[in-house]
Amino acid sequence: MSKIFISILVWSVASVLVVSAWATNPPADEKANPTSVITIDDFPSPFDELDLDLEAMIWQPDGDGPFPAIIMMHGSGGLYYKTDPLCEDDDRSCWGIAGKFRYWGKQLSQSNRFGLPQKFLVIAPDSHTPRGYDHHGVANIDPIDRPLNVSSYQGRPWDLYASLRYLQNRQDVDVDHIYVLGFSDGGGAVLSSLAATDNAALVSMSNWFIGIDNNTSSGWLQMQSVALKGGVAFYPSCGFLGYFDGIYVNYAPLLVQTGLLDNTTPFSTCIERQTEAHGLGVSLLDFQAFGFDDMDHGFDYQQFDSTEACVATQNALEFFNHKSGDYLFHHNFEVPVCAN
Repeated sequence: MSKIFISILVWSVASVLVVSAWATNPPADEKANPTSVITIDDFPSPFDELDLDLEAMIWQPDGDGPFPAIIMMHGSGGLYYKTDPLCEDDDRSCWGIAGKFRYWGKQLSQSNRFGLPQKFLVIAPDSHTPRGYDHHGVANIDPIDRPLNVSSYQGRPWDLYASLRYLQNRQDVDVDHIYVLGFSDGGGAVLSSLAATDNAALVSMSNWFIGIDNNTSSGWLQMQSVALKGGVAFYPSCGFLGYFDGIYVNYAPLLVQTGLLDNTTPFSTCIERQTEAHGLGVSLLDFQAFGFDDMDHGFDYQQFDSTEACVATQNALEFFNHKSGDYLFHHNFEVPVCAN
């Protein structure tokens, strides 16, 4: 298997493996619907005119727990798809949970194709529907024109930390091991939420989170000690419209995985963030970025039956399964379960 590792990893499998057709999504038995829907009442995001009720999907493992937990952040297209093309866009009776999230919900909360033992309680907050968007989400709005309440570097970290506070109040959650997983715009929210940089939006959010009345950086620093264990971002929007340029540092381990054919959220911007973080003292193991040859946006689901998608999925599950942080990614050898 040919690969290059400098500060990034580039996967190339074509020279040694025959990769199957890439148009296949995961089969139905690899997916599961959420077990419940919850509402986080009167959520006080400063980017919304009124407190809103934040909806979230829950995938609950079998058993009593306590379970480690994962906050799953959707992309700009939202959590839903329209089950009947003849329905009106705003008719929620025709909406279904998108296959990507049913796939990851099962892989994390029930069983996965790698046989990893740990089961997670998964929560997926809906950043769009409570704010009046239909099943398209904000995918049709240019990122520079999106309102701040659905921005990956401003409003959406509030949704994520509201979900974290909800999890920390559940008796069946291992509060010392809560992670975050995000895709595309949701991946950008992962990076923003793990930022150690005390910008105004994050300071305000952290002070609400831990109950401090004044907007000082002490709240943000204090919250990091009780917040997220780490995060995985698939093809994230790492540019943040310049918001974190030159100052990005993550306070918990971070894994970024992107296809090198992805022009929607280019890998190069994530390498810029990674280089900044390493230059500011983040260790190589605490910010890893993997680029996969021949993979495009959404490759973990849309190109499910490729070896690269298999390896990326296993990397993510290994990250979450190794609570101590000394996780091992399968980039130094061929993983038999991922060989086609």
